[in-house]
Parts: sequence; C-alpha cells; structure tokens
Amino acid sequence: MKLQGGIIIQTSQPSQTAQAVAMGVLFLSQDPLLGKLVAPDAVAPTRWFIQAFPGWFAEFYKLFDLPLVRTLYQSIEKMTFPGISIHNALRKCWLEEQTISIIADNCKQVIALGAGFDTLAYRLHHLFPEVRWWEVDHPATQQVKERALSEHGDVKPNLSFAPLDFTQQTLQNLLENLADFNAGETTLFIAEGLLMYLRETEVIDLLHAIHTYSGSKSILLGSVLKPAADGRLAIPGTSPLVDVRLQIMGEPYRWG
Repeated sequence: MKLQGGIIIQTSQPSQTAQAVAMGVLFLSQDPLLGKLVAPDAVAPTRWFIQAFPGWFAEFYKLFDLPLVRTLYQSIEKMTFPGISIHNALRKCWLEEQTISIIADNCKQVIALGAGFDTLAYRLHHLFPEVRWWEVDHPATQQVKERALSEHGDVKPNLSFAPLDFTQQTLQNLLENLADFNAGETTLFIAEGLLMYLRETEVIDLLHAIHTYSGSKSILLGSVLKPAADGRLAIPGTSPLVDVRLQIMGEPYRWG
C-alpha cells in the first residue's frame, strides 16, 4: 500500500478488476437471454477463481439468483460501467472464435498476457493438447488462480503459468527464459483488457518483445482503450468516480 496524491493506493494485491470482470461473467451467465454469451464450461472455473479471492465479496455471487440482488447489481453497473458485462462477454466470444481459427491455421503456441480470471486458456488447453499454452500475469493475481485450479481444476502439462508484473519487468526477459517456448515459432499473443493499464513505454517494450521473440506470422489479439473526446482515458459512459476507484485499487488507466 502507498500514498499517491492524497489517495491510498493498493499495491501487490490480486487484481480487483479481474474479480469484477469475473463477477460480471457469472452475473450474465444466469440471464435467461444473455446467458448464451457465456461459454457453459466457463461458469465453473470462473466461480472457482472468485471463491479463491480473499475477502467477503467472493461470496456475493451466491446471491445472484435473488431478484433484488440482480436488480441492485444491474443498477450499480448502469450508474458506473453501463453495459460493461455484455461488452466483456461479446469481446470474450470474439477472442475465443479468433483463437480457435488461428490454431486451425497451425499455430502451436498461445500466450495470454494479463489473463486475470479469464478461462480461455484453461478451457482450450484441454481441447487442443498439441498446443502449448501460457498465462502471464501479476504474481498476486496468478497465485489466486493457481490455488483455485490446484483444488478444483485439471491442468494438463501443456498449460503453464508465468508470473510477471508488467510495470516492473519486461516481457522480453520472460520470453528469453520461458521453458519450452520456441521464439522462432508462430505464436498467438492475447492481451485482453491489459494495454490500457500500462504506460506507453511499457506498451512499446511489450510490442517489441512480441516482434523480436516470435515467428514472423505471429499474431497479437487484444483490446485498446480509445481516449474520450476530452482526452480522458475512460470507457465511454462511465462515471468519473470510476477513475477514483481505479486509482485506489492501484489499477488506473494509463494508455490509449
């Protein structure tokens, strides 16, 4: 924990953004109409990750079947991040479709950068055992995920976890020492909801590492935050209070 500009900033903690996204996935999965946007086999592992997260909020999802709680959750989302759960679900659907298509084109290495509590690599590493999978994420967040999978999951040898704090270390250093990684082979890199949390120099370093340490036909899939008309880095329609909350969590938007 540190003090910055009069605001207490949380550091070295599991990502609360990762938890919030996972909660949104579970919430949407129970919607009679929109639940089809969530892969059925994503629900259980998402629940494991939330349960393993420290704090009382990890139990909140159990109330999602109560109409009053669902109404409250929807109201809070509408006031802060309107439509974010649907946005995230649609983005995940698209990324999964693209990943499967790229694997069909003979890609044998997939690296999920800043994977958070996403289930893509975990689910697909079972379906594509011939592909090597890595999840790269902040150690504090990744420990929660690994703890949950060690208790509930079935992790095969073709899925590995590599801790990396993108604000303190470089992807280049990690790739240079990543076991079983072939830097000359076509690789799919996934950076979903990551780049906006990095400084511009860190984004440049990441792109340079991908260019230097992967095959010529490698691909980067991900998301980029478009600055608002006034220059503010924010998802359109979100409350300015969200910026304060992200600062407190130590996860402010830094690049777009």
